[in-house]
Amino acid sequence: MAASSPQELAPFADVDGDQDTRPFSRESASRKKVSLACLACRRRRTKCDGGVPCVSCLSRNSECVKDENDDGRRKLVVKRRLEILEKDRHLLDDLLGALRVAGPNQMNALISKIRANADTQELKAFLKDGFTNIGADGDQDRRQQSYRRHRHMLGRIQDFVNPPLQVPARPWTTVTDDDDLVSHLMSLWFTWAHLWWHWVDEEEFIKAMQAGDTSSLICTPYLVNMILADACLLDTLADDGSEPNLELRQQFYNEGKKGLDDEEGHVSLAYVAALGVQWTYLNTNGQDQLGNMILYQQAMLVKSLAKWRAKMEKNPDMTRERLHAVDASLGRLEWTLYCLNLFVGLALEQVRIFQRPSREIPVDDPDRRNPCNEHGEWRPYPVPHTPIEWHPNCHYLSYVSLAAVITADEALYEEERTSNPQKMMSKFQRLFQKVKSWPETIPACMKMHEHAMPHIIALHALHSWVIITMSKQTASLEGDTEKPSLLTTAESPEKERWKDICIAESIRISGLLEMMRQIWGADHFPVIIIQPATIAAFTLLEDLETRHDSQQAFYKLCIILRAASRRFRVCRGVLRLLDKTSKDNNISLPSGCADLLAETNNAMQLDGESTRVDDLGLDYLLEKWDDLDLDEAF
Repeated sequence: MAASSPQELAPFADVDGDQDTRPFSRESASRKKVSLACLACRRRRTKCDGGVPCVSCLSRNSECVKDENDDGRRKLVVKRRLEILEKDRHLLDDLLGALRVAGPNQMNALISKIRANADTQELKAFLKDGFTNIGADGDQDRRQQSYRRHRHMLGRIQDFVNPPLQVPARPWTTVTDDDDLVSHLMSLWFTWAHLWWHWVDEEEFIKAMQAGDTSSLICTPYLVNMILADACLLDTLADDGSEPNLELRQQFYNEGKKGLDDEEGHVSLAYVAALGVQWTYLNTNGQDQLGNMILYQQAMLVKSLAKWRAKMEKNPDMTRERLHAVDASLGRLEWTLYCLNLFVGLALEQVRIFQRPSREIPVDDPDRRNPCNEHGEWRPYPVPHTPIEWHPNCHYLSYVSLAAVITADEALYEEERTSNPQKMMSKFQRLFQKVKSWPETIPACMKMHEHAMPHIIALHALHSWVIITMSKQTASLEGDTEKPSLLTTAESPEKERWKDICIAESIRISGLLEMMRQIWGADHFPVIIIQPATIAAFTLLEDLETRHDSQQAFYKLCIILRAASRRFRVCRGVLRLLDKTSKDNNISLPSGCADLLAETNNAMQLDGESTRVDDLGLDYLLEKWDDLDLDEAF
C-alpha cells in the first residue's frame, strides 16, 4: 500500500447521478469449471458446485469435505507440498543431530516426547530449546509451551487444530479445565466475531486472561464464559451436521448469565461488555426480542461508565499502564455500541440518534495518518490457510464510516418530522448518492476484488443492505407514506426506480455471499451477513416470478441460509418464513428452492423444534418488514 495514503477516511463526495458502485462482478467467475469436487460427490459420482458445503451435500444433509491436496492442478498445492517436505527434512536433520550429541537424560526426554505422540511443532520447540526444563513441573511446563499438544476435534474440517491464541481454562470457567478447548473457542471468536463487535480490546483482554488474574477490570469469569458460549456457535460441526458442543454451550451460557445476575446493579467495563456478547448470542439463536432488550439496557448503562472510570482512576492501586488498558477497552466498547445501535435502528426502521462517543475512534496506531501501513495477518481458523494480509484499522474505520451514513440518514428523518417532506426530498436524494459512493471513500485494501477475504465481502454486503433500506425510506417519502414500504408507495416512475435499485442490490448481495461460499466455504463466516442475506431474500421474493436473474440470486441465498441454518436457529426461522410467505401468496419458487425450504421444515419437525412463525423469534421481520404482505402487486 502506498505510504502516502491518508488514514482518515475521505469525506463523501456529492454525486449528482446514479453510479454503478459494483466493484466486482462474479458472473465470469461463476462459470469457471470446478477443479476439485468434494469427497462425497466423487463417491456418488454426482456434480459438485465447488462450495463448502456443496448443494448436493446440503440437499442430502451429508458430510462435505474437500482434500485440497488431491488437486494437483493447483500451483499453490504443489508449493505447499514442497514446503512441508522441506520442513520435514529440516526436522529429520535436527533429530539426527540431537541423537548424536544428547546425553542420557536428554536422550530419555526426547524419546519420551516421541512416544507421547508429540507433534512436529512440539519436537521443533523441544529441540530449539536445547532440552531445557526437562525436570520442570509437568503442568507448568505444559502451560508455558509455545506449541500445545494437538487436540482431537469432532469436526469435518480437520482432525487436529493448533489454536493461534493460547489461554488457560482456569480460573476463568468451571465448565472445563481443557486449556486447548478454551484456546480453540477463543481463537474462533476473535477470528470471526470480534472483528465486527469489539466488546473487548483483543490485546488487553488476551493479556489479562493469560495472566489468570480474576481481579482484572478487563477480563472477568462471567465475560469469558459468555464469550465461550457465543464461540461454541462458531465451532466446526460434527460429521452428521450436529453441534458437538451443545451441552458445553449451554453450561458456558448459564455460568456467564449467573455471573451477570450476581453483578446486577454494579456497572463496570466487563459487565457492559458481557451484555454485548449476550446480545450477539441471543440474536443468533433467534431470540432477537430479548436480545434487543439487552442492547437497550447496555446503551443506558454505557453512560455510567465515565463515572466508573473516574472512580477506578482514584484507586491508589491503579497504575498508569492499567488505566491505559482500561481506556483502550472503553474506546472499543463505546464505538462498537454506537455503531451497532445505528445499524439495529435502521433494521427496525426506528430513529435512534445517539451521541457520538467523545473518545477518538480506537485504532492501534496513534499516528492515524496512514492506515494501510499496517502489517497484520489473518487466517480463516480453523481451516488451514496461508496467512492473508489484513488491516484491522482500515476495516474498523470503514465500518464506522458506513455507520456515519446512517447517522446522517436518521438525523434527516428527525428533521423531516417538523418540515415539509417535499422540501426534504432533495436532501435525502443527495444523501442517497453519498451512500452509493461509499466504496470510493474507503481505503484501497478494503475494496472488493475476486480474492477478497470474508470480512471484506461482508462489509460490502452490509453496504448493499444499507442501500436497500434507504431506498425504501426515500420511496416512502415520495409516496407520502408513514413507513418505508414499496408496496404502499403510490405508483410512479420514481417508485420503479427505487424498486430496481432494491432488486439490483439484493442480487449483488447474493453474488457476494455466493462468492464467499465458493472461495471460503459456508462452515465458518461472519455472522453479520445473516441480516443482508435475509433482507435480500425477501426483497427478491417480492418480484420473483418476472425476473430470471432474481430467481438465480434467490436460489443462491436459500443455499447460504440453509447452510447457516445448521448452526444458527435464526436462519431456520428465516427459511420457514420464506416458505410460508411464498405459499400464502402463491409464489412459484425457482427449481430447487422449494426442496431446500421443505427440508428445513422437516428437519425442524424431526428435532422437535416449533415451526410456528410466531415462535421463531423473528420479530424484526414480522413487525417491521411491511413488504411481507404481498396481497398487492408492485
